[in-house]
Amino acid sequence: MTWLLKLIVGSKTGRIVAGALGAILILFATITLWERGIRNQVLQEVETQQIKQEIETRKRIDEAVRNSPREFDDAVEWLRKRNSGE
Repeated sequence: MTWLLKLIVGSKTGRIVAGALGAILILFATITLWERGIRNQVLQEVETQQIKQEIETRKRIDEAVRNSPREFDDAVEWLRKRNSGE
């Protein structure tokens, strides 16, 4: 294994190739980390939006439950008003 390293780094061409491979590896790692950061940011924004929508839905459900008629006669009156378009 060491003979391969000496062969690659020992020659001028080997040093150029090793440097180019190192630069490509660093570039690849940088791009990968950058894309991962963007993807995580987008996922976090989507999760935040979903949580906000769930909160709004829960508020509307709670409001509907609070405003729903409690007695039978109130429920019938509420349905009549709703069906008549008032």
